[in-house]
Amino acid sequence: MAGMTETTRASRTVFQGRVLRVDVLDIELTGGRRSTREVVQHPGAVVVLAERPDGRFVLVRQYRTAIGEVSLEMVAGGLEPGEAPEAAARRELVEESGYVAESIRPLGVIVPCPGYSAERLHCFAARVSQLPGATRPDFDEQVEAVILTRAEIEAAIMCGELKDAKSIAIWHLAQPMRYSEQDIASMVGRALPCAPLAVAAAVSAAGQSGSGVSPLHLSHPSPTSGHP
Repeated sequence: MAGMTETTRASRTVFQGRVLRVDVLDIELTGGRRSTREVVQHPGAVVVLAERPDGRFVLVRQYRTAIGEVSLEMVAGGLEPGEAPEAAARRELVEESGYVAESIRPLGVIVPCPGYSAERLHCFAARVSQLPGATRPDFDEQVEAVILTRAEIEAAIMCGELKDAKSIAIWHLAQPMRYSEQDIASMVGRALPCAPLAVAAAVSAAGQSGSGVSPLHLSHPSPTSGHP
């Protein structure tokens, strides 16, 4: 919209952490009004929708202290200084899941919290190897890879088991389609009542033993109608 701008007149850093910085900006709006903005500065990150040759997808589970619970998410991580987004996406896949990207394509950039954060998330879709190698998580990460079908991901979103915003965003970015009212009613009907997702106690897929990868099974019927 014409004239909808803000000019930063002064800036001061009030917090500097290991990854994040918080700045307070003195800004001037169109027309001369003055105010302040509190902005979280972030180096940027990547999120990857990783698909295996068998059509199943690689996600991860990890404890998120900020929300106080284990979160089901797509593979993601921050950019290192000077690192290109695609290189970061390939690196994070190996580090968190052990899977290697055989091909990768960009899906675009999203801004998860533009009201207070400068973070930009670079989204990628990757075709990965059928079986994983060794993972290389950061020293302070506890990450478990999880393998899901399309229907299981849809059900997890409907149930609220998968509620991570970047993961939901990339899922829909990669599958540009329109659900009919009948499709939506079918998915909701099958997903509710929603039982929690449970990670199987043993690795059932051949060749996955010792890889840290667990298949995830829904304890309720998985929706199938209308999925891409």
